[in-house]
Amino acid sequence: MYTSILRGLAALLALVVAASLVRAGPETPPNDDKLSQVLTQLQEVTNKLSAIQIRQDIQIQSMQNDVNQLKADVSRLNEEMRRLSTVKTNIAASINPEAAAPVTGTILLENHYSFPATVIVNGQSIRVMPSEGRRVVAPAGRFTFEVYTDDRANPVHPLADRLLAAGRPFPIIVNP
Repeated sequence: MYTSILRGLAALLALVVAASLVRAGPETPPNDDKLSQVLTQLQEVTNKLSAIQIRQDIQIQSMQNDVNQLKADVSRLNEEMRRLSTVKTNIAASINPEAAAPVTGTILLENHYSFPATVIVNGQSIRVMPSEGRRVVAPAGRFTFEVYTDDRANPVHPLADRLLAAGRPFPIIVNP
């Protein structure tokens, strides 16, 4: 389009030059210097138009190559999407292995007293007979306990807060 405009301007320039020569009429012979200047300018405009046309042809060819490359890329991507959409995926029910068991410890209860004893561990009451031992599994960490016997109204061991380590038993022994 730009080339067409330039060619039109060149034609208009040639028309103006020709009209000025005709208007001068036969009385004055055309000046050879003016004519050669106009012809030189016309040749320069023609050369510039040719150079512009060559650049536009190169740009058009480059753009056409880009469009062809884009078409090929889109075609390749469409084919890859079709191929991937047919692939079946297996989803496992669980991606995590079995949950780790909570860390626990053991509380060893022993009653060396001649009367039955009641040991309260974390609010849970556990009855231990005389000369009896029991194992209580509890979560590792802080716990509370207190000990009562049947012959005393007051606790043998008042409420205490202790730490239970995993893998290491914690003994609670009731002695007279």
